[in-house]
Amino acid sequence: MRSDPSDSAALFEDAASWQAYESNPYIEERTRIVRSMLPAGAQTFLDVGCGNGILVRALSGERAGIGVDPSLTALRAFEHPRACARGERLPFRKAAVDLVICLEVLEHLTTEGLLACASELSRTTRRWLLVATPEDENPLRNALRCPICGTVFNRSHHMQRFDRDRLVRLFPGFELRLLRRGGQPVRAYRAWLLWLRHHLARRYYRGPGETHGLCPRCGNREFPRFRSNLRSVLLDAMNRILSPRRPYWILLLLERRSGGSIGGDR
Repeated sequence: MRSDPSDSAALFEDAASWQAYESNPYIEERTRIVRSMLPAGAQTFLDVGCGNGILVRALSGERAGIGVDPSLTALRAFEHPRACARGERLPFRKAAVDLVICLEVLEHLTTEGLLACASELSRTTRRWLLVATPEDENPLRNALRCPICGTVFNRSHHMQRFDRDRLVRLFPGFELRLLRRGGQPVRAYRAWLLWLRHHLARRYYRGPGETHGLCPRCGNREFPRFRSNLRSVLLDAMNRILSPRRPYWILLLLERRSGGSIGGDR
């Protein structure tokens, strides 16, 4: 798969990208999980990759927070304190807040961008980090194939795959304090079955109704509706037998090690 961070930014400037975030039971569940994980002493926070401010709005009145997102379309959806910026370069001094929250952002980044963002999250928090990503998600699981140029890419422009250990390693100055899982139950697709689905059955992402996507190579937004064929039906049935459902997200609360330094002056 090939992609670029600017393409993800373009995807989320589309107002339609945010429609599913309102009145979404799984987003509401995520907010409840996050609230249950918040340290009592964390009175100030940044929500990096806040989108249309669902979490900032939910926590307003309880704690002082700032939403940060590169999408102006998303930021226009709420009136609370906010800043237009990417996680790889945050416009805040070091140790600016007690807690930095970053939900479903890291999986969208290139490896270079991921390391830069992890460094910035570490720099701007005084003590706590709360991060969430899909757990052990193969980006090809929800892949689209562009009918114009043939590019294969994750429909949400996910480029990274995380488990607990990889997330913890991103933040070497921190220790894991809490771990939670949640979100819509999903079924991993066995890699060899997925390869057959793409190359033998020639079937990619299967979504409900109209497909949402933006090709990172040619900018195409028009994708045909998914239609099963006999091979894809058989492969899907086989995967249902082999792959049990599990929660989609993994959420980690990390605390800076006692005496740990806060790097990077700004």
